[in-house]
Amino acid sequence: TPILRPKILISVHNTRREDASQQTLTDYCLRRRLHEESRARDEMQWQKDRLMEEIRAQEHEIKLLEEQLRATALPLKVAQTRFEGRTARVRYELVRDAAQDGLMEEVNHLTRTRDHLRQNLAKAMDALHALQRNLRAVDVDLGRKSLSCSLDSKVQSTRKVLLERERPETLTQGQPVFFCKNRPF
Repeated sequence: TPILRPKILISVHNTRREDASQQTLTDYCLRRRLHEESRARDEMQWQKDRLMEEIRAQEHEIKLLEEQLRATALPLKVAQTRFEGRTARVRYELVRDAAQDGLMEEVNHLTRTRDHLRQNLAKAMDALHALQRNLRAVDVDLGRKSLSCSLDSKVQSTRKVLLERERPETLTQGQPVFFCKNRPF
């Protein structure tokens, strides 16, 4: 019918224009989302690198504390042995003098030092475990962000293929038109 055909063409033209503007808006939103996700992924990668540096520093500190503990073990044993040897003397040789007080003070000082080193080592180990837990959480988040970025990139490339496809200019949108001899159009 001659009256409906121009209205249909106008409607198809308006629909295509709306579709094109919606595609442009969707592409913009996808690009913006991909940009934001990439920035977030890069930020997490930077955070992971900083955590790795902190973990290495903490492991080095733990190693130093363990070495200090090992270094104080032998002097403590020597001082304890000397002190015990002095206290195991027979009655008339058992004297409480400045030498014995010095040995007792040395044993107490080394014991306090070792206790302090053990406490510092425990704190350092707790800090290391907290950093490792944080690193695992960042790794999980980083994996999710990377997956999200790759999916967004795939969606964007798929949309580019859709845009590059030629649109048919007929009303039937590329569908074959069958004419019947008995039906007039």
